[in-house]
Amino acid sequence: MTMSEDRDAHRLTWTTTIFCSLCIVWMVYQLGTSVSVLGKIFSGVGGPLPATTMFVIGLSETAFSLAGGLLIAGLVLKERWVKSSAMRDAITLIVFLSTDWFFYFCFETILKSLVDLSHKIG
Repeated sequence: MTMSEDRDAHRLTWTTTIFCSLCIVWMVYQLGTSVSVLGKIFSGVGGPLPATTMFVIGLSETAFSLAGGLLIAGLVLKERWVKSSAMRDAITLIVFLSTDWFFYFCFETILKSLVDLSHKIG
């Protein structure tokens, strides 16, 4: 790989890292605000909630922020330590897909409980 190709590959991996980091910040914000509000709604429910819903509600805004900060720090450090641009892109993709899966897992869990609650209310 020539010096120019290496520089272009490094710019591309930094671009994907920045994009992934912005997505993580957005997901952390959405989960932190939504879970805290929905936790208050579910606390007044008389019946037991599914274990997955209890797990998601039990996570605090601080836990989401800490996890997001660690993921972003890992992505930035990866740019400095990993030499291969293909490996840097692969790591960014894995982090993005894992974070995205967890985000939708949390929202699906909460949405299912909200739908069940609305069916009980009538």
